[in-house]
Amino acid sequence: MLAATPMVWLRAQWRAFQLGAQRPAATQEAQLRSLLRQAASTRFGRDHGFDAIATVAEFQDRVPLRRFEDFWDDYWQHDFPRLQDCTWPGVIPYFAKTSGATTGITKFIPCSREILDASQRASWDVLYFHLLNHPAS
Repeated sequence: MLAATPMVWLRAQWRAFQLGAQRPAATQEAQLRSLLRQAASTRFGRDHGFDAIATVAEFQDRVPLRRFEDFWDDYWQHDFPRLQDCTWPGVIPYFAKTSGATTGITKFIPCSREILDASQRASWDVLYFHLLNHPAS
């Protein structure tokens, strides 16, 4: 049987090196621009001029903070449960169901394949950093 720990250890060291080499603010701005390009053709993106946003400040000026209920009323309710090109491109295949603890009302949070992939990558990062900080575990 092959022990996976040494391979995970090497990957953890590589991932720590990758993340350590990044400049956080520049990385976040690049990520924002990428997300804006991806969502520019959605109804939300068109409503807020995503195709013309180049900086964080422009994003903050064009896109006001919203509550879940605002998104629900303005973008999701009419098409629910088949959300397509509302706030993210394509069809949203999954929804996360909340407990409703804050308002007493259960909410359905749209979950794209991309957000699930990003969550999985983040889970691996947590494992890597745990291993790096607790090598005997």
